[in-house]
Amino acid sequence: MRLVIVSSILPVTNYSAYLIEALQKKLALKVETLVYTSREKENKKTDLKNVKLVWNKNLAYPFQVSFQVIKDKPQVVHLQHEINMFGGLGTALIFPLLPLFLKMMGVKTVITIHAVVSPKQINQEFLETFWRSQNKCLIPLIKTFFFFLYKSLGWSADKIIVHSQGLRKILTEDYRLESNKVVVVLEGIPDEIKAVEDKEISQQIKKQIQGHQFMLSYGYLHRRKRIELLFKALQIIGKKYPEVLLVLAGGTLQKDYEEKLKRMVLKLKLSKKVVFLGFVKENELHWLIDQSLFVLLPALFSIAASGPLSQIIAHHKPVIVSKIGVFKEEINDSFDGLLAQNSAYDWAIKAERLIKDKKLAKKIALNLAKKHQARKWSVVAEQTYNLYQTLI
Repeated sequence: MRLVIVSSILPVTNYSAYLIEALQKKLALKVETLVYTSREKENKKTDLKNVKLVWNKNLAYPFQVSFQVIKDKPQVVHLQHEINMFGGLGTALIFPLLPLFLKMMGVKTVITIHAVVSPKQINQEFLETFWRSQNKCLIPLIKTFFFFLYKSLGWSADKIIVHSQGLRKILTEDYRLESNKVVVVLEGIPDEIKAVEDKEISQQIKKQIQGHQFMLSYGYLHRRKRIELLFKALQIIGKKYPEVLLVLAGGTLQKDYEEKLKRMVLKLKLSKKVVFLGFVKENELHWLIDQSLFVLLPALFSIAASGPLSQIIAHHKPVIVSKIGVFKEEINDSFDGLLAQNSAYDWAIKAERLIKDKKLAKKIALNLAKKHQARKWSVVAEQTYNLYQTLI
């Protein structure tokens, strides 16, 4: 079988990078995997095989991909759909052209829809979080956009992959897509995490932590994550555990939000207890996860599988997540993690519970290790390959 995967491939923890690597290693004798990615110089540095720099992040990308498909003649094309992957708003609006072209060419097409937004979620809060707008007139326009997007993809694709039953339910019930077209393939978990030695970590990071016990939250600083909750929870926790720090690791595309968080830290007098590390290297992130007491992943919206959560599961590190969306499906409360309501008090209660209950933390770690075995990328790659086989 000749397969084409159309996707971004950076950073190395990118969903597609993991899937492609697993397909090319585990199933090399069964499938020839070609990769069409953007024409950015950084993509030349990948260790993945058969990578072709095919498309630009502009309105030309559906035509560029289609012309390359005509040349390579694959049996299956697997498109990754993320709103901003091909550029800005204009490129997102024309994405349905690409699977339409492939359908007209008679090519079997699989689309992984990474984020699925229910029309019930599109309200004033959604608007302010993702678009920083209070113009209510945009709400029906956004609902129309997602309706057109999902309906058109449901018509043109041979199969659609999502990462949870909840996301599948939104597509089949809210948007009325054919149930036999929408398939759940759970997100993979890295097969193994290499141990990182202390000497590999910058002195700047070590100095800021200074041997303290710490809770870790990582990923992009974004309004949808409700990191403010963690600051207020830290205030409560600090009364019993004044030595515990909160470490935030990750860059941001919303500098105003980052500045807001830093002002809040000063206002709450937490400057000695909250550490902003900013962007960290991959090995530094692994070290931080290993060294932390546990990881905190708050969210106001959960509309996609969580890459950070997959990394945490690979580390078998206890985790607290918001009791919403995909998080609620992924984590079984008090079994392989803790679920928290979106209130500072509940986050504080759950964090204090993990700090003092070492048996619970150990139980969660053991159950995450079992989940890890069933969800390695090598297993997910086999499941995805079997789906391709049903189309040819």
